Amino acid sequence: PRTAGWILGLLGVGFAALVGACWELFEFSIDAIFGTNAQRSGLPDTMGDVAVNIMGASYGALAAQRRLWRGTRLPLSGLLVEFCARNEIIYGAWSGRRFAPRIRKPRP
Repeated sequence: PRTAGWILGLLGVGFAALVGACWELFEFSIDAIFGTNAQRSGLPDTMGDVAVNIMGASYGALAAQRRLWRGTRLPLSGLLVEFCARNEIIYGAWSGRRFAPRIRKPRP
């Protein structure tokens, strides 16, 4: 059975938020260890990065859902569509329809 699209979108946004949080921890660690100032203003910089990260991930999830369900594209979603078409292991033999036909295994 296929996983519901909204669950995949939510997992994608969550994964992007996790990667963004790890990056912010990395920035903080570098500042603390080497005495640099990568974060400049601290909290406003971090909150801005997290907000932009979640907005970008949400746009990517929405673009993927629209393409898979309706066959329409959002602006700047061409790279995402190309990624879906090239990764058959993740997205199946996607032919642009809502769901690709399942491959039947021959009976013994």
